[in-house]
Amino acid sequence: MDDAQMLQANNVKKRERNREFKVGARIIVDGNAPDGYAARIGTVLEIVFGSRYGVSFDNQKTPTVYLDSHCLEALPPGRISAMPIRLR
Repeated sequence: MDDAQMLQANNVKKRERNREFKVGARIIVDGNAPDGYAARIGTVLEIVFGSRYGVSFDNQKTPTVYLDSHCLEALPPGRISAMPIRLR
């Protein structure tokens, strides 16, 4: 493995360690999201660019929506319905 490949592999490992959510994580969208997405509950389907997540929402059957990590919060275990969130 040459230096460029090793650097790229190390960067990928760093991004994976810094991810806030894993595929399959249950999330709720906070007030930082674009209009219309706040307080929606969904599941992370994929991770793109390290901090952008493909999310499928529970209450709609539209294609995957891509949101930045600063727009998402982990849904506490045991919570399956909407909960009050603080809008920023």
